[in-house]
Formats: sequence, C-alpha cells, structure tokens
Amino acid sequence: MLKYICTKDNIRTKSSVCPVCGDRTELEKSDIYWCENCKVPLYDKTCECCGSKGRRITTDIRPVFPEERLLLEILLDKEIGTYDNSSVWNCAGNKYLIDGERIKFSVKDLKEKDADKVREQYEKFADAISYDSFNQCMDKFVSANKSIKEYGSALPSEMINAFTGVEGRLKEIRFLVSAQNNFEIIKHAINKIDDSFKDFIYNNDVNNEIIEKSYKIPYFESMFTEKDYKEIVAEGRFPMLPLTAYSLLNISEKVAQNERSIFTFIANEEKGTVITAI
Repeated sequence: MLKYICTKDNIRTKSSVCPVCGDRTELEKSDIYWCENCKVPLYDKTCECCGSKGRRITTDIRPVFPEERLLLEILLDKEIGTYDNSSVWNCAGNKYLIDGERIKFSVKDLKEKDADKVREQYEKFADAISYDSFNQCMDKFVSANKSIKEYGSALPSEMINAFTGVEGRLKEIRFLVSAQNNFEIIKHAINKIDDSFKDFIYNNDVNNEIIEKSYKIPYFESMFTEKDYKEIVAEGRFPMLPLTAYSLLNISEKVAQNERSIFTFIANEEKGTVITAI
C-alpha cells in the first residue's frame, strides 16, 4: 500500500494529491504484496482481481521484460525458456522474484561468468523472444491493481512507462452497485430450505409490525415498491431485521469494504459471521 504525507498541511493521505490543499503529496511508505492466485504484485493488500489477501514482499518492484528474462536464464545456467511463462520481477535491493519466490543471484556469481559466452548465447536466442506471456502478466497486473494513473508520480518512471501501454489496451468500466443490488445479495446469500419461515414473519404480530414500520422509513419507501420490499427485504434478509440489514450495508461501506465482504459475512460458517451468531 502506498501512503503519502502532505508537508504543507501535515496530514497523511492515501492519494498523491492532498484532499485539503490540492498540492502533490510525498510518498511516505510503500508496501508491496504478492497475490498467490494471480501471480502478480499488489499495491494494496487485497487483490482486486480475485479478492484474496496478498503477502508483503518488498517496498519497491518493477517488471522484468523478456529480454532481461532471457539474460537471467543464461546467467543462472537455466534451460532457455524456463521462465517463459513465469511472472518475473525485480525487487528492492536488486533481488529477483519469480512466481512469488526470491531466487539466489549475486554480483559475485555474475563476475565469474564469461562475458563473451553470455553475449554469444544471448544473441543466439534473442530473435526468438516472445512478449505473449509477458503481456498477459501485465494485463493481470493492471486488473489486480487500481488504475496506474491513480498512483501519480509516486511510481518510478520506468514502471509507469511499462504499464501505460498495457493499461491502454484495457477498457475501464465503472461498475456501479446500487443499494438494492446489495439487498438482493443478502437475499440470495441467506439460503432458505422452504417457505415455512414466511409464517413466522407474517403471522407474528411483533415481527409484522416491525416490517410495516420499517417500510415507512424514507430509505426503503423510496427504493422499493411495497411488493419488492416484502420479497427482497422482509423475506430476503430473514432472520435479520430490515434495519439490521440496512446497518450491515452502511457499516461495510464505512470500513471501505465491498459486496464481497457482505457475502462472506453472511455465507461463511466461521467465527464472527451471521451463522455463528444465530
């Protein structure tokens, strides 16, 4: 995660632009994580592509292009093509990371290599270099992270240049999720075996009163017809109360989570979820 500080207002932010004065902020901290599923680095701990949590690997990173990857294979005495389909990166301290694992590579070993033989072998295979796998990896990187433009000048120029072309091939779609969509997620996440629960809802005076009064709250009345409210909220959120479901969505939004977190809280059978509470 990239963290910034505005020296003018003396505040820490998550953006390269100060929300108070509008000036550029300075990079204070850079934690880079690794997604084991997508095999790419993350600038935030949560992968936006698969939702998994990454493990911290370094403070700085850049992609290793196919030309350098070939040279690395030669210097490490690997069979040519060994890393063709691997996700290869260079970390802080000039450490190489291949599919999330650091490899042993020292300047001392490099000095012992015959430069002429290395050059000869490189030129032999240089024409066969392919960018197919590299481009796929970069596409995955862009998908797993926020828009590269959002990081502003905090990233090294070579990294910005490396991903600008990749990002340009992808069409960015702003996906808007309405509150009604989230209530529908709750409805489908809470699986009911049969309709017997409806007898409890509508034949219980206290519960029936709660449902009726809750619908008169402007939030629900403006969003749902009475029919949709009964189907999606009154029945769908059971055994939670309507205002409990409403609070859940608002709390989730406040802590900067998304609909995936709501689904996990409702559907998972682990400590702190709806199932264990019941």
